[in-house]
Formats: sequence, structure tokens, C-alpha cells
Amino acid sequence: MNSEQGAGPQALSFGDFRLDLRRRVLRTSSGQPVALTSRALDTLVYMVQHPGVLLARDRLMDSIWPDSYVEPNNLSQNVAKLRRVFAEKPGHNRYIETVPGRGYRFIAEVRTEATSGFPARPVAAARSTNDEATRLFRQALRLLQRPTADNCRLAVEQLESALALDNAFAPGWAWLADAHLLSVNAGIASPEVLHEAEQQAIRALELDPRSGTAHAVIGTILCQRGDWLGAESHFMTALASDETDSMCRTLHASFLLQQVGHTRRALAQLREAFVLTPDDPRMLMNLAMAHCNLGDDAEALRCARLAVSFGYPELASPLPFIFAHAAARAGRFGEAAACAVPLLAVAGGQLVVECVYRALGDADLRAGAVGRICDLTNRSLKTLATTSGLIVMLIHWLTQLGSVDRAFEVANRSLDITAQRGVRPPNWQALWIPELSAFRTDGRFGALAARLGFPHYWETFGAPDS
Repeated sequence: MNSEQGAGPQALSFGDFRLDLRRRVLRTSSGQPVALTSRALDTLVYMVQHPGVLLARDRLMDSIWPDSYVEPNNLSQNVAKLRRVFAEKPGHNRYIETVPGRGYRFIAEVRTEATSGFPARPVAAARSTNDEATRLFRQALRLLQRPTADNCRLAVEQLESALALDNAFAPGWAWLADAHLLSVNAGIASPEVLHEAEQQAIRALELDPRSGTAHAVIGTILCQRGDWLGAESHFMTALASDETDSMCRTLHASFLLQQVGHTRRALAQLREAFVLTPDDPRMLMNLAMAHCNLGDDAEALRCARLAVSFGYPELASPLPFIFAHAAARAGRFGEAAACAVPLLAVAGGQLVVECVYRALGDADLRAGAVGRICDLTNRSLKTLATTSGLIVMLIHWLTQLGSVDRAFEVANRSLDITAQRGVRPPNWQALWIPELSAFRTDGRFGALAARLGFPHYWETFGAPDS
């Protein structure tokens, strides 16, 4: 839905609520944000911008779903969600009037307000001068919310086709960069693709220096090179350019704040992203990981299941990692092994996973499990070292099995390999989970953190939480 506000009013108040159009957030009179799905919020924005007007169902649906056919019941569900937020009871409507057989009318008095800052530029409102390019762009964004290997490849193809039709379409370049970045992080594309993503993000910034998506992509790539201060600068520019962009918050929290150990700040930022887009499966997956890192398995599982319900692939990283941790912490080691098997998709990986979780439940088996991990790393470390998150998973297993020496050996050898190949190191978000306390308090951790470049960030922005 195109809800771009331009120079018009940036906030609308009605009854006990205030709708911030620039940030796309509904708040109560006490200032508390109200979680709404993006389509329910689109429905509310359109209604509030047309107070007192009888809005036919077809008109509303064309405005909220301009590029796709949906069942009319979807609109009814959105209106029902809004009624629940407004605590409306049948026959006692303060906000939304239903006109049977015709449509809906927003009947509350609406007051306009002004706010400072940039006008809203939600992703869904981005349009090319070419209608076909716009259609391809929007389809690609929907595919990226469900990042299977096929969806990522198709999204890249559609964005490339959109740009062939409109080479000056800045959001197309920015999201093509994001699609390549996501493909690398999901293990679908090789790390060398990051250079291509960076060039596409730079092209987007040449066309639109305020592109928050492009700045966030470059910030994420700099994180993967260990340039944490440069990454922070790009993320701050992204957030200042568009305060409504939940993706910028998600990438900043997950790829910068969590990796350097600012775990609670990351969680707070992901919660802000949740308020902006509570139905975004990529955001929910990262929110689940943040709760997992803090040991809050109940909330981690809730967010992970929400991500799956909104279309995030259940076997896509890091969801198996989250499910495995929750099961292992509850002592369900067989279930944990079954969850973790998809993560270690290398020769002999399944046997290693099963040995590790049996050993976590039986101390007599630990030496054998450590041996299995060492055999695997001797055979496959070059592959594992450049696969998202796997090195930290091995570090985690070795530490829990009582082999901290081996854990540091694996960590340093993996960094040697990535330095030689000139590709990114694995993601280190899970380095801060409670189970790695013995690893972090070891005297060798300072040297490892220095190799990762963390102290440069800590000197400017403060020490890690733990």
C-alpha cells in the first residue's frame, strides 16, 4: 500500500490512540506501542486518512493489496483485529462503522499533528516508473520473507529483471544487494557474492543517498569483515534516514550488536522492529535468536514458531539451532540431535551430531564425542569455516563437553582459513549464549576477541554485556 505522506500531516490522533504515519506505529494515549500486522496497519492508515467516508470493500482491498488477489475475508480479518485493539463490542462502535453490503466508515474524530524528520518511505510504497518493474520488485520482496534456496534465487532473478526495465530504480538495487547478502548468510551462495552485493548497494546510494536498505546492507558486509565501527556508521545513517525501517533495525541488532556482545541492546532494537512489522518472518527469526542467546527459551520458541507460521522455512538456519538449544537445555537430548542434524550438512555430520547430544546426557561418552568433532574438523574445516554459524556451534559443543582447549583451537584455525581466503568469518552471535561462559572467561578469549576486532567497538560503545 502506498502510504507515503510527503509534506502532509505526519501523525493523526483519534479517541485514545495516536497513529504516527512517519514511523508507522499506533500508540495508546499512554504512549505504549500497539502490535499490528502490516496489512492491519495499512487498513487502519487508509481508513484514518479518509474519516467519515464510506469506503467500499473493493476500494479498500485495491488500496491494501494493489498487486495481488486475496480473499475478501482477509479484509474482514483486518477490521476484526482493529476492533479488538479498539475494544469495540457489537453494536457499540466508537471507531469503525460497518455498513452492511457496502463497506466501512471510520467514524471517530481525527486530529492532525506534525512531526519532525524525514517523511515515511515504507518499502511497500517504493515504485518504479515502470509498472512491470514495480510488480517484479514487490514479488521479489515477498519471496525474500521466505528465504528458501529457490525463493532467494527467484528473487534475485526478478530484481534483475526489474532493473533491466528501470536501471535507475534505487530500491531495486538496494534489495538486490539484500537478496545476495541473504543468500550468502543462508549458505545458498558463496561468500564471494558479498562483493557483488556491496557494489549493488553502492549503486543504490548513488541514486538515493538516503536509502536505508543500502546503508544497512553495507553495514552488514562490513560486520562480516570485522569493521565494526564502519558498520555502526552505516547503520546509524540508515536508521536516521528512515526510522520506520524494521529491516535496518534487524540487521543492526543481529549482525552487529549481537556479534560484539551487546545482547540486551540488540533485543531492545529487535523489539522495536517487532512493533513496526510484527508479521515479518525474518525479523521474528532474529528476535528468536536474540532470546535464545539470553537463555529465554520460552520466548525464543514462541518467536521461532511465529516466524514459521508466517512462512520462514523451519529447516533454514538458525531455527534448527534455536530448537536444538531449547531441547538440550530441557534435557531432551534425542530431540535436540534431531533438530540440529540439518545444520551440519557435511559428510559424517549426522553421526557427529548424534554422538554429541548423547554425550551431553552421559559424561562417559564425552571423550568419544570430542574425538568425532576433531575428526570432522580435520576433514572439513575449510568448508565449515565459511559456513554461517557452524564454527560457533562446534565451539559450543566442545566447551560443553569440557574441551575448551579444542574449542579455542577450532576458533583460531577457522580464522586462519578465512584470513587466507579473504572471505568473511562465520557469524559469531551465538558466542554469547550462557553455555559458553567457560569459553568467554578463559584467559585466551581476549586474544580471540582481538582477532575478531571486537575491542575497537568496545572502546567506543562500551564492553559486552557478559
